[in-house]
Amino acid sequence: MGTTDAGAAGLGLLMADYLVRPTTILVLHLLVEGVARGLSASISNDVVGHLPLHAVNLTLKAFQPSYAEWAMGPRVIDRVKHVEGKPYDLLVAPCRQKPTWDRHITISYEDELYEVMKEVDSRPPYRFMCELRRNLVWRVTRRILPFDPKETIQIK
Repeated sequence: MGTTDAGAAGLGLLMADYLVRPTTILVLHLLVEGVARGLSASISNDVVGHLPLHAVNLTLKAFQPSYAEWAMGPRVIDRVKHVEGKPYDLLVAPCRQKPTWDRHITISYEDELYEVMKEVDSRPPYRFMCELRRNLVWRVTRRILPFDPKETIQIK
């Protein structure tokens, strides 16, 4: 009876050693994940992604907003320049893109109304140049956005 117990204990140690090896853990992970992906594909006709790649994707998505902010450069006060003799009357150079500014928006600056003509790419720290012209009297004003050159230095 003592030999059988010793053999079972030795077999148990051998099995425990086998189960904690990295290759065994990897094979077991791939087996479980393969079964889960196969069941998902056969039941719902939907493909489930690979777990390590999904973890990498989630990590990159977590760091993406802070990287995008860093890549844009430092936040500085927008430059505003009144222009004469050009098709536009006001040149605004913001350090961040103005996603709400388009041709249908009227911009209010220094008690005057302007319409956005176009946006041009530029060099840092002022990556965008917005050309605005005075709002025409006959133009329908749908929405007025007040503009403050210092609003981009406030982190949202």
